Amino acid sequence: MTVGLPQYAGDMPATEAQVDSIKQDIRALSDTVSEILVTVNGLVVTVKDHGRRLDKVENRLDKIDDRFDKVDRRLGSMDSAIHEILTLVRREP
Repeated sequence: MTVGLPQYAGDMPATEAQVDSIKQDIRALSDTVSEILVTVNGLVVTVKDHGRRLDKVENRLDKIDDRFDKVDRRLGSMDSAIHEILTLVRREP
């Protein structure tokens, strides 16, 4: 077995030890990539879980915000009514 371009094949013989070493390096890299892939997939699952939880919290906060809007409208109405009452009271001698 030789490495390099065909015109230089005779000048660069590859030994079995070199080829075996390269194969081992490739296997090690493949194992490392597989481990990284498992870790990344685990992180993706975790991020999706957190996303679902955050969606639930956001829905709850939206409901609370709606309640606050209703209370704010009621207080606004009460404020207007109190303002009217005070205006009427101040007019009477």
